Amino acid sequence: IKFFGINRATDNECPHYISNTFGRHIGCYFPDVIANQYRVVITINGSSKHSPIQSYVDDFRLYEKEQFQPPQNITVDYSSPLYYKVQWEPPPNSRKLGSNCFEFQIKDERRNTIINVTEKTYNFAKPAKYILRIRSVGHFTCPISTEMNGEWSEPIEFGTDPDVFPTLPLIFAALGTIMIIVLLTLICKRNHIWGKLTDPVPQPKDIMWQHEKNVEWVTPVPIAGESITVVEEMSAVSPKV
Repeated sequence: IKFFGINRATDNECPHYISNTFGRHIGCYFPDVIANQYRVVITINGSSKHSPIQSYVDDFRLYEKEQFQPPQNITVDYSSPLYYKVQWEPPPNSRKLGSNCFEFQIKDERRNTIINVTEKTYNFAKPAKYILRIRSVGHFTCPISTEMNGEWSEPIEFGTDPDVFPTLPLIFAALGTIMIIVLLTLICKRNHIWGKLTDPVPQPKDIMWQHEKNVEWVTPVPIAGESITVVEEMSAVSPKV
């Protein structure tokens, strides 16, 4: 298979073929190509010992077939207590277009999901663990490739899984509570506050009992013409049989 590139009436055979493990040409690399607004024609001719191979011709603009490299300078910011902030820069491109001509896809390999974003940053909630890949896609409003997705970045791993049983926080909380109680006890004893706090509570007095105790019984004196009968209560004891 031979590749011929025609750009503005210039016919050039492929200078650098890309071959597979069997030595067959499966691609072509043209160095120093400017992806401008002009159209190019690619002609692919093949040969076979068994039957003729029809030529393949494609007419397009080079930037329409450009496959982008992965995003660059991917970083993770841990400073926020609520989320991880992932940031990156768009890949280099032949037309040197800015980041507003790109969209991005973030693949979460742990959850098997893909997020589409238009900015160069995205926040992921804490606490959780993430393994991400990011790639670039051309925006349809710009003269840039929208047919071919960019290459995925290398995996980016960050974060920690939430502790289902927070053993250490509970231990630290218990130790802190015990230390506070011991410290307060020592302070109270040092300032003689403990004795005041532990004084017995006075019981209510039996007023009727005190009144009867203080009463003085006087033997009545009879008045002339009166007789007073004093009855003394005695307990009867029944004789034993």
